[in-house]
Amino acid sequence: MSLFNFNSGKMMVEDLGIEAKESAVREVAKLLPLPELLHSISSIKADYIARQQVSLSFPLCKFQVLMLANDAQLSTMVAEQVEQAQAGLKSLASSEKTVNQLRENFVSIDRYI
Repeated sequence: MSLFNFNSGKMMVEDLGIEAKESAVREVAKLLPLPELLHSISSIKADYIARQQVSLSFPLCKFQVLMLANDAQLSTMVAEQVEQAQAGLKSLASSEKTVNQLRENFVSIDRYI
């Protein structure tokens, strides 16, 4: 019976973790609805750290520890998304440059035909 209770408690913690992650993703989506807003991550992070410092002045319960762990994971995920977005933008710029060069080459070919 105690094994069942342990698993039940474990499932509740996992459910809370999933719920926290989903909530965090929704919050990030609200804060950064457009790619142009990625530059505002540093100010958002500063606000977040300030709020965390205030909340850390009180003893932490297990849920708060879990939330902090999820926040750290979310921060990592956001950083990875930013890196991927920046890489994508560089790739798009390179592709645009290639397309423009091809366009110029076709125009040059048309002149000789």
